[in-house]
Amino acid sequence: MDNFLLEAVTRELSERRELSGGEDGLRIVGRRLAAVRQLASGGLLLILEQNPPFLSNGRSILVIETSPGRERLHLARAPLATLRSGPTGFAASAAHALRGTLLTEIRKDPSERAVELIFGMEGRIVAELIERASNILLLDGRGIVLACARRLESAFRRAEIGRPYEEPVRPPSDGRHAGVFEATEELVGRIAEEAGRESRPLSSALREALIGLPAVVAGDIERLQRLGEAPFVALRRWLEALRSGVFRPTLYSRGEPEALPLDRFPAANDLFALPIELAAPLPELVATSLETVNEAAEALYRLKGRALDFVRGREGWAAILRREASRLARLRCHLRADLQNLDPPGVSRRQAEAILAGLSRARREGDYVVVPDPYCEPGHESEVRVKIDPARSLQDNGAALFRKEAKAGRARVIISKRLALVGEREAALESLSAELAAVRDPEALARTEPAASRLGLVLAPQPRLSRVKPPKGERAAAEASVAPSPPRLAGIRRYISSDGFEILVGKSGRENQRLTFQMAAAEDFWLHAAGVAGAHVVVRNPARFRALPERTLREAARLAALYSGASRQAGPSRSGRGKVEVHISRRKHVRKARGAPAGTVLVRRFTSMLVEPGEPPVAEQI
Repeated sequence: MDNFLLEAVTRELSERRELSGGEDGLRIVGRRLAAVRQLASGGLLLILEQNPPFLSNGRSILVIETSPGRERLHLARAPLATLRSGPTGFAASAAHALRGTLLTEIRKDPSERAVELIFGMEGRIVAELIERASNILLLDGRGIVLACARRLESAFRRAEIGRPYEEPVRPPSDGRHAGVFEATEELVGRIAEEAGRESRPLSSALREALIGLPAVVAGDIERLQRLGEAPFVALRRWLEALRSGVFRPTLYSRGEPEALPLDRFPAANDLFALPIELAAPLPELVATSLETVNEAAEALYRLKGRALDFVRGREGWAAILRREASRLARLRCHLRADLQNLDPPGVSRRQAEAILAGLSRARREGDYVVVPDPYCEPGHESEVRVKIDPARSLQDNGAALFRKEAKAGRARVIISKRLALVGEREAALESLSAELAAVRDPEALARTEPAASRLGLVLAPQPRLSRVKPPKGERAAAEASVAPSPPRLAGIRRYISSDGFEILVGKSGRENQRLTFQMAAAEDFWLHAAGVAGAHVVVRNPARFRALPERTLREAARLAALYSGASRQAGPSRSGRGKVEVHISRRKHVRKARGAPAGTVLVRRFTSMLVEPGEPPVAEQI
């Protein structure tokens, strides 16, 4: 937030003034701090009410934000998203220390971007809006730093908790530098002469010498100089307007404000607000007049915030797609390595047949057995040396080699299927990445989310939000809440049943617990193999059906049996060989077992069915 805009905002907040509709209610000095809310981006909302409350003509909402690209302080008239859970950290400290106190004074050094909100003897809130070093500090009545919103790495403006607050240090006035409000005609004239001799732009020279001069104002002074106006005369026009408090707030944009492109964050010269209009604006700038400086600041940061949210959202999706593509590349590499590590088809089978055919002539040599090769050509006898387990008989070793051959055959089929699925998913990711690269507005970005969701990709969960309503008579509040994004499906197998139901299967005890107690809804169906360790299986039930289709229920039960210890146990069950008993319940009837390992639960109400382990006919999504 540039210094002139911040100076004008604080003047409006400190002074009583009349607008076309009567008293505008901008003055917040003398109001009581009723509440502190925390913005989703980490900033503060200070809700101030008239004192005493029964004389209230509404409430004022002051927003202070220090996150990069959003450094601002102004009144908010449109609703803003805050954390639903209430303030935490710095916001909670400010609420505890100052809630119920009166705002008695607002201070600002005209040449610095630091504002002090003084709440009597109880304490102060200091907003330093110095770009990357922006911060909000809470001070007690003696000026001791109690808390800060950001822990800065740089020593430039790093706050020391428990130490006295130190104001921003201004370079000493040496005749070459000064605060912009302390500039003299002699100093400005000398700056202009030196810039002319050195062939430097006047705007750059003014910015270096005059502390607190915004870049767009320096550019306006330079253009006026080319038109024949003295630089100090042009600067004095700005200073007199700021000292008098007579403002003509204007929002400037390179094109219509609502039509600005959102695919990039607007540059400082493309979108800005000033307390008075430029005397020599660039021809491509569109000027929009507003009634108050606070309205101009709010409009400016609404447009900047919209672009910033879109750019960050698109970059977030792009990062997710890059990580997923990298994961698939690693998975493909591992699958190919597993495929290469398998013995060639038929090798283990031929070794087993050689052992069993040559039992009478076999001779053991440590971990190996040497037997005649049954596949050699007649008249060319040769021997085969086969690695065995010396603790087992040759017949058992032969049977083990047959099992190894069968297992390798199954592995080749599974790996080939997984490689095909990886290829399909990579093609889908490539298509989605191309679609994302062409996105230029939030609506188009939202249209890409279903395709990403079908791949099991979602943005990280956002904090639960609520909306702070604007003062009476202002714009209507937005929706009461914003639902959080669903959690990612990392560590969860995902299937679609033959009837279209989503089936989720945990991969470990920790993921079982996350699936059951964080992802599943109360009315979702929950399945688990009876009496043995195994995966939690959840069938999504957003329509709250009383019962699942028989086919979907059986497919989910077969998954619960497949990913359980029961599927590996030998011996017949009560109703037939290879069948597993599976418990079926609702998520609301499942609770954690106190003191037990992650994933261990107690089920209060369930039914059972016997199924054979197996995957449903629809392929798993990787």
